[in-house]
Amino acid sequence: ALEQASSTGNLDGFGAHVHALIGRATELYDEETQFFDPAVRTTKREEMVQKVMRMWLPAFTHQMEVLREQCFATFQAALSEATSATSCNFMDAVSTAKDQSLGPFVSGSSEMLIPGSDWEDEVQRMRKELEKEIASLITQTRTKRMEAVLKASVKSLTDAVVPSVSTLMDDALPDMWPTLRNVMRTTMEGKRDSLGVALSSYSPEAGELAGMQETLVLEAREAVQARVLEASNSVVLRMRERFNQVFHKDENGLPRTWDVNVDIAGISKKGKLEAAQVLALFAVSMMDEPEDGAENATSTVCSTLAALAEPAQTQGDVSDTLWGWWPLRGCAWRAGGDTRDGTEPGDVIDTLWGWPLRDARGGPGDARDGAEPGDVSRESSGDSATLGRSLSLGSQFAMATWPGVDESVTLLSPARCRELWRSFDSEVMVYITQAVAAQVKPSL
Repeated sequence: ALEQASSTGNLDGFGAHVHALIGRATELYDEETQFFDPAVRTTKREEMVQKVMRMWLPAFTHQMEVLREQCFATFQAALSEATSATSCNFMDAVSTAKDQSLGPFVSGSSEMLIPGSDWEDEVQRMRKELEKEIASLITQTRTKRMEAVLKASVKSLTDAVVPSVSTLMDDALPDMWPTLRNVMRTTMEGKRDSLGVALSSYSPEAGELAGMQETLVLEAREAVQARVLEASNSVVLRMRERFNQVFHKDENGLPRTWDVNVDIAGISKKGKLEAAQVLALFAVSMMDEPEDGAENATSTVCSTLAALAEPAQTQGDVSDTLWGWWPLRGCAWRAGGDTRDGTEPGDVIDTLWGWPLRDARGGPGDARDGAEPGDVSRESSGDSATLGRSLSLGSQFAMATWPGVDESVTLLSPARCRELWRSFDSEVMVYITQAVAAQVKPSL
């Protein structure tokens, strides 16, 4: 009956019960062997006791396993309850839960031991298994909770820094990168300290804490980098917005009216220069302080992209060009019938919306625009300068990377910048054309 009861669960007083049974068996043995030789009787008695002990060892082992499982379940419940409080100190909770589980194991195992047995080793083995299970659970719980703290800190940091970065990207002001670095530095330093405080109850080692703080910063940087990359891919939108601010609004922020005194070419050039500066901001990432020589390299990027906004014509009055780009000589769509080039109002045979047609049809002796035959050679000289400048820019934008700029911080390659600029230029050309049409009406 005792063996059956011990196999179904934990039996209180197991050691005492078995000891009583062994005692009763030895009493009966002594009664039956009282007339035997004392030496033989003692030897046989010891053999009998050891045989009975071995018979009860599996039951004892089972009882110890049941006790170990119960104590481990007690530890799980105690740890869960202790750590459920928001202000709990994790290591204190662990210490309390261990006391609540190891104490019953010590007292329970002592009750199960049979006096005179040599089963202490079995008790120690079971205790080591219990402690190993407890340590494993502590590690798992600690790691899980620390990761949860880190995840919450990453979210908090991302929520704090990304909106500020998005605002900086949308504004695209000249000090965008220094301001972004300052925002990241101050915000991340504060969150690093907060993470250290939040993890203090888990008693992390110095290297462990440093690693988690580094992970916090890296994940936040990845979120910022993703936002920066997204902004660089939509830079044409920001370029167009910046151009429109300059082109469609006057110095007072009011809508422009295209009267005869408005310098459309000058305004369009200024707007394009502003757009080129926006493109330069997003060509190279400067989330980190530029290293030696990198500052000059990024300045070169800016100057190269700014050259996109410069007129392709290097000679002649800017008033004789459309948008500072294409010649208007021969075009009679100037307000007031301007005939400085020798045409009459309404004579549009020499140009088509600013595209020069005169040189395609006229020769060195063509003086329909009031120019002398020798003026053509001077224009040819200007065309040579324009061609040289175009070839220089073309070679710069044909390169795969920006000179002196590490590829890892390149957001937009030279070729990509040229592609984006062409897209932008074709879009804003519509606005400029509409402005010219509104300002200069052909005479009927």
